[in-house]
Amino acid sequence: GAGLVSLLAELCPSEISGLSLQKDHEVMLQFFQPNNNFIDISTWLEKKSCMIIGPGLSDNEQNVTRMKNILSHSQVPMVIDATGLDLLKKVLDDNPEILSSRKTDSLVITPHLGEMSRLLRKKISEIQKDRVGFAQDIAKKWHAIVVLKGAQTVIADDEGQTAINDIDEIALSTAGSGDVLSGMLGAVCGRAGISFENVTFTVFLHAIAGRIASENLHQQSVMAEDIINNIPKAFKKYF
Repeated sequence: GAGLVSLLAELCPSEISGLSLQKDHEVMLQFFQPNNNFIDISTWLEKKSCMIIGPGLSDNEQNVTRMKNILSHSQVPMVIDATGLDLLKKVLDDNPEILSSRKTDSLVITPHLGEMSRLLRKKISEIQKDRVGFAQDIAKKWHAIVVLKGAQTVIADDEGQTAINDIDEIALSTAGSGDVLSGMLGAVCGRAGISFENVTFTVFLHAIAGRIASENLHQQSVMAEDIINNIPKAFKKYF
């Protein structure tokens, strides 16, 4: 559990509150002005222990600028997933050294093979042949912990530590499963800090929650929400 979760959005409350808060009553909503690239965001980040960037974001120039400003001026630990990875790639193309100013253990990226292909501009088939090697290379290059999702997810950090999650659970391929993992990483790293051990633990816990959901339902019937609902059971089973 994260303890406190806030959602920062550009949309006006009438456009988003009905979508988000109908089910997520625990989430606090905050909004920033569409033309304000960083001031409101930096103020909002001051008391945050971790942020997640990517799920649900639009890939546009305004968000590229916001990503650049956050990476340049904020040391808040972050988990980058989904569209956030595309924004990160564009920022790095323009400023390859931007991540060098960030603190150690302050960045986790969670690409699946398709996203990794776009980040590296390499074919999926090429990455698939050496998933461990590519994960290790990008971890060192970007001073990040890389979670390369897929069957036997690879976790690698910039110090050469590598782990492979060997829990192959087809239920984890359901839409939204990766977003659940990002949320879990944000929660764990927000409370305990970003570290290789914490990220590896979270990947394992996510897989166990998916397996329990699959056992209780059917692997073809599991939805992302089912994984969320089984996180407490995964905790109780192993911890």
